[in-house]
Amino acid sequence: MTSQSQPLNAGSEPAPIAQLLPLAVGVGSGLYSVVRTLWGYTIAGIALLLAPFNLLVLPALAFLFAPITASVRLILQLVLAPYYAVVYVSQTILPFYVIIGSALFCGTLLGLCARQVVALIGVALLGRSGKEDRGRAAGRPVQPTPTMRNPSKGKKRASVKFEHGA
Repeated sequence: MTSQSQPLNAGSEPAPIAQLLPLAVGVGSGLYSVVRTLWGYTIAGIALLLAPFNLLVLPALAFLFAPITASVRLILQLVLAPYYAVVYVSQTILPFYVIIGSALFCGTLLGLCARQVVALIGVALLGRSGKEDRGRAAGRPVQPTPTMRNPSKGKKRASVKFEHGA
């Protein structure tokens, strides 16, 4: 006995499930569209039936909850009013804040540049370095020059003679 295997594509007929699948998909999509349409009509009919009820009940509910909604609205206004005031003031002041800030920045930059120019002029014209001036500006003691008196020696005393009688 010998068994022979047949190739997979021996039969030209597709499987029965493959033949039924397109039919099942078509029936399913048709049922879905019918159910969806019926659901839409049902919701519309219910809304139509409840419309008079809404017109009668909603104003009464609004009247009953009016004190609560008014209180909540008042509390929200009390809470949000300072916020709105701060936002309004900050939006009003913002241009001045920007102008003053840029003026301070430009003034600082101009002052630093002027300091450097003066230091360069001092070096170029007077021949002194900026290191001497830096010691004074930083609060460091400066070496005394011959024209300066030494403070540890004390004051020079001067005597004044008075003449009696004239």
